[in-house]
Amino acid sequence: TLLEDFIHAAQELEREGVRAISGACGYFANFQKELAEHLSVPVFMSALIQAPWIKASLKSDQKIGVICAKGDSVTPKMLDAVGITDPSYLVFKGLEDTKEFGALVHCTKFEFNNAAVRKEVVNAAKKLAEENNLGAILLECSDLPPYAADIQRAVNLPVFDYISLHNWMHHAVAQKRYQGFV
Repeated sequence: TLLEDFIHAAQELEREGVRAISGACGYFANFQKELAEHLSVPVFMSALIQAPWIKASLKSDQKIGVICAKGDSVTPKMLDAVGITDPSYLVFKGLEDTKEFGALVHCTKFEFNNAAVRKEVVNAAKKLAEENNLGAILLECSDLPPYAADIQRAVNLPVFDYISLHNWMHHAVAQKRYQGFV
């Protein structure tokens, strides 16, 4: 039901001169293809769009651990929309069953203990890394980047999120003149 509103808002931003459109929530992948078709600027609606690129950087037997708010909400249609046609290299870990973060997912609580959420997220990453041959972690949920450094320290793997996506996207559409020596 949000698609038309997203298209309208994105087209308005495009008319105002934006050079790219992005989203933060990983589940916005559901709107990737349609928005890309309706706009003339690049569209990056979900951190998940990075997965094929990340996979290309890993050994063939390594997987990407994807930490998301609600694991069963990631659908094949959503993955296909961001270029993931074979999700066999992805291992998902939802946080919906954790005490502190899960309460936010299920809207049973509207305040949270940041230290407790940090511990839950780091523990989820450790579990993913212990149980799988991971080459990287991808944080699907836009609430997770504040914990990326802690995750990286705990599992010693590259960690990607929507901030890494936005930095890459921004660099692509707002290049700065090279200042070094050639």
